[in-house]
Amino acid sequence: MLLHHAPRYAWGQLGVPTQRMMARLILVLVLATAPQAQPTATAPPSRYVQYLEALGNGGIGSMNIERRLGEDLAIRVGVGWAPDLEGQGSFTAPVLVGYVPSDGGVEVSLGLVLRYRQGLAEPWGTVAAGYRWVRPGGAVFRATFTPIDLGPSGVFPSIGLSIGSEIRPLSPRTTASSR
Repeated sequence: MLLHHAPRYAWGQLGVPTQRMMARLILVLVLATAPQAQPTATAPPSRYVQYLEALGNGGIGSMNIERRLGEDLAIRVGVGWAPDLEGQGSFTAPVLVGYVPSDGGVEVSLGLVLRYRQGLAEPWGTVAAGYRWVRPGGAVFRATFTPIDLGPSGVFPSIGLSIGSEIRPLSPRTTASSR
């Protein structure tokens, strides 16, 4: 029976790592897995969002614009149309202030809806609680529970669905290159 012994090689030959190579490998692994500092300045969220809403605070349908007052605080103003119990329609103007995260998520707003009918303005108390999806390209989708207090007539619960987009100003590069 012949015993075959494999030849012995020094460190560094035939792919066997040297101590120096091991030290470099460990350094690379440590640097690659070390926590990275997050940049403090990110692209600011758009200050304005425009959207159309169906069955929300503005009634059957409304057009709205929202302006950020801070990172997660926004004011919303809109114009809509709603039927009333007498079978007539009226213009509405929802005005809400609320917590609205810039990157999407749960949002909560509180405000008034002014209903204009036969030359009179009638205020309704309203609230909106729901979820907002913000797509990377600036598209905004919302689904909100929007009960509206109609005073003596009671409370009208509704689910509002919205689709819209962020309004971003053109950057100086974009305007300079388009000339």
